[in-house]
Amino acid sequence: MRATFRKEERLCSKKLLDRLFSEGKSFNQFPFRIMYLTAPLDGPYPVQVTIAVPKRKIRNAVQRNQIKRWMREAYRKNKDIVYSPLSENGHQMALMLIYIGSPRTNYTQVEDKIIVSLQRLIREYEQGNQ
Repeated sequence: MRATFRKEERLCSKKLLDRLFSEGKSFNQFPFRIMYLTAPLDGPYPVQVTIAVPKRKIRNAVQRNQIKRWMREAYRKNKDIVYSPLSENGHQMALMLIYIGSPRTNYTQVEDKIIVSLQRLIREYEQGNQ
């Protein structure tokens, strides 16, 4: 599988985002809050994701954008953690990654925590499907 992040992999549907907030499950894995919903999606990909860095937490737009870029890159490189189990079961998932940490961070910390968060997401998904 190629490590790309195409437009079809991004969660843009307002209806699906509303469902994610109303019906979705969530957990905190510092410095992220992960919200997810197992639901049929429009595209062929098993996961559609959206990334958010609240302005309330990080006031400086340059830092906010940099953290979003880091999160997208870390997700792009490690998305197979989520793709494999979902593809095997034929399920699809809407996913939202929200950064709730401090502005003082670096890419390696973000990537390590994304990996831990995705692994925990799959554990919770598998427990919910048993």
